[in-house]
Amino acid sequence: PDETEYSISCQRSNELRFFRTQNDSLIAVIPTGKYPQHPHYSMTTDYLFVTCMEDDKTYPTTIGSVSVINYKTHTFIKSIYTGFQPHGSAIDENEKKVFIANRNVSHKGPAPHHNSNCSGRNGYLTAIDINTLELVPGYKAEMSVDPYYIAVKEHH
Repeated sequence: PDETEYSISCQRSNELRFFRTQNDSLIAVIPTGKYPQHPHYSMTTDYLFVTCMEDDKTYPTTIGSVSVINYKTHTFIKSIYTGFQPHGSAIDENEKKVFIANRNVSHKGPAPHHNSNCSGRNGYLTAIDINTLELVPGYKAEMSVDPYYIAVKEHH
């Protein structure tokens, strides 16, 4: 957020790398779940959230996790299971929630509640409470086929 460094998700090596913006020098390498996607920084906490869409090791009976990293200390905090094949994420700083779009495109994922006119399986949205770093209980909204990306518009 202060633009002194940036992060890159490395899908092949399953890690997040931090670099200095001044000279692109490597600061830290943090292991993540399998196939890390788009890092999202919280502007009101020290957390960075990385969806790991194909992680089948952290939670062996399912696929996917979200890695939480402290971007100021460059340390791994925890993994959270948010749903099957998480991909897109968006942070609502006012509500203190991280919304996760779970693609659920694999036939191994949970059966959707509704059918869509589109070909494929419906995905769903879940939310992480930024204060507790736990899922918001009971929050699960079904979405149409393959929810890949999500955005939040904050009201001031």
